[in-house]
Amino acid sequence: MAAPVSSFSWRPLAVVAALGLVALLVVAPSGWGLPTGMDKDVGIYPANFEKVGCTACHGAAPGTFAAGGSDKVSFTVTDATGKALAGNAYAKGGIYNITITLHDEQAPTQDNHAGFNLRVTAGKLAPGSANTQVSKDSLQATHTDATATSWMVKWTAPDSGAVVFDIFVNDVNGVSGADKGDLVYRTGFWLTDADGAQLGAAAATAEVEYGISLQQYWIGLIGLAGMIFIMVAGYVFLKYSSRHNTDAKDR
Repeated sequence: MAAPVSSFSWRPLAVVAALGLVALLVVAPSGWGLPTGMDKDVGIYPANFEKVGCTACHGAAPGTFAAGGSDKVSFTVTDATGKALAGNAYAKGGIYNITITLHDEQAPTQDNHAGFNLRVTAGKLAPGSANTQVSKDSLQATHTDATATSWMVKWTAPDSGAVVFDIFVNDVNGVSGADKGDLVYRTGFWLTDADGAQLGAAAATAEVEYGISLQQYWIGLIGLAGMIFIMVAGYVFLKYSSRHNTDAKDR
């Protein structure tokens, strides 16, 4: 007698589905809270992240930043020898270390302390410490984990122009994921070239030149002479080629 066919069981599929759900929760933390940082290369992020930074997920509301950013967040710019940049003028192609630090974080005993996102309008960023990473276009930098409150990024200056450095620092409250209790600070600075290029400076208005060039003068003169020649030739032709204007009319 043939063995009875066993009935189909859903238990193996249920186990696989549960494991998949756990993996998804680990890879994509709730509320877009990414301990490994976020920049334009993440692939999926809130639509307004490029505009409002960390507040796209963290804090009271998108675009709302916590007060006291200049007190809570400090930054330094030093050259390759560790000397602080004098003034705000960079050297063409110079390499500088930018250190960003969050002070007095609100949840220092929690695993996740903070995060940052730095954006520049020119030049190239590169990781300056093990806990930083940069985007493919080298215009954004962020953290690799959320256990630190100080980060260093290297910046290679462009040839010329004014450069804006926009800094977002997230002081998380230690609760898993992003929520309204996180404090996002925004600060920044700008640097210029040796010529002192200004932000948003309009190009100098070119001096208006009046009159015409020598080439235009000769073209006009030749055109005028040609017009006079045609008028004279036309007059002669009409006067001496028509029988009404010759002696033939009297014969």
